[in-house]
Amino acid sequence: MAPALVVSGGAVGVDALAAEWARAHGVPLLELRPDYAAHGRQAAPHVRNAEIVKRAQLVLVVWDGQSKGTLSALRAARRLGRPCELLPLD
Repeated sequence: MAPALVVSGGAVGVDALAAEWARAHGVPLLELRPDYAAHGRQAAPHVRNAEIVKRAQLVLVVWDGQSKGTLSALRAARRLGRPCELLPLD
């Protein structure tokens, strides 16, 4: 069963793959980008990640073990009690 909505951060890499998948499968896509003007360079990506997680019923995580942005999203998901699936990087 396809998801009702894909929520993405609009970044290169996995976010771009998620957006491409959504478009290819006719699934609505919502891309939330960091608002640097409102939240500043340090906080904006974390605020954006929390907003993505708030809108998600399931958080799919592809993490290289180093990305601070992905770790931020994973922590937000756990803090908000959202189910997470950690997917292999390959």
